[in-house]
Amino acid sequence: MGRARGVAAGTPVSCGARGLRHMRQLEPFPRGPAQLAHYLRLYTVYLRVGWLSLMAYPVDFVVRNLGNLFWNLASVGAIWVIFTFAECIGGFDRAQVLFIYAMSMLARSIWHLLWVNMMSIGFYVQQGTLDRLLVRPLDPLFQVVAGYVDNDDWGELALGLVVLVVAGRTVGLGNDPLLVAWTGLAVLSGSLVYAAIHLAAASTAFWMVQNSAVTRLAWDMDSFSRYPLDIYPVAVRLTLTWVVPFGFAAYYPSQLALGTGTYRYLALLTPVVAAAAFAGAYRFWRHGLGRYQGTGT
Repeated sequence: MGRARGVAAGTPVSCGARGLRHMRQLEPFPRGPAQLAHYLRLYTVYLRVGWLSLMAYPVDFVVRNLGNLFWNLASVGAIWVIFTFAECIGGFDRAQVLFIYAMSMLARSIWHLLWVNMMSIGFYVQQGTLDRLLVRPLDPLFQVVAGYVDNDDWGELALGLVVLVVAGRTVGLGNDPLLVAWTGLAVLSGSLVYAAIHLAAASTAFWMVQNSAVTRLAWDMDSFSRYPLDIYPVAVRLTLTWVVPFGFAAYYPSQLALGTGTYRYLALLTPVVAAAAFAGAYRFWRHGLGRYQGTGT
């Protein structure tokens, strides 16, 4: 494991609160826009390395993504079949439900492709491999996230884009450039919502260590974001809006784009909710990181 500058060989590196303070002292990068630009440049390097790693096994990459694509095609087909027996669900017709579903697919696939490694925080804590991230002059969460590019959600990303375009044209979205731009912003905000919820769930590892039940619960709750919240009981709708805000991943922002629904005014809060949720999750992560003691090796 690499050691911080100025730490003598054989001296245990503290990875608790003192270790974090030492890490911040090591960080030589300027704060603000310059630091952001530095991290963006680093991230492009990480992405390139991650992509080259995926392409080292092209057959595996293709097979995995085809399997994921067919699974998502079956889900879209199920929605299509449902609407052969019903004209609308929760006040939304087939094109509108597919639009919401596609927004959710896109937002989730972006998160899954680029940020899913945050779900491995529990593994880092259990194995003590978080130690080596803490002595580097980089934000440890950045290292966790950037260190892995997922290999099987590219098909979902492509399908989500196709379904969104087709459903968007059906509902007349393509006639308004502002709504198209809003949809793009909403998808990115939705990705941040997914990231915030899963980061918070994964960060419970600092207290629970074996936190797979929590991360699995968050993973399973993803499915609630794919459909109009109107189909769920009031208690579930309130939970998915203000407690675990999956409703802002696709449902609420879609209402502004579709020009329908009872809660269109909430759509405008989507970027704010996404930013606030991620900021809160990041603070929770940092608080947990301050409790981390490392392995002492």
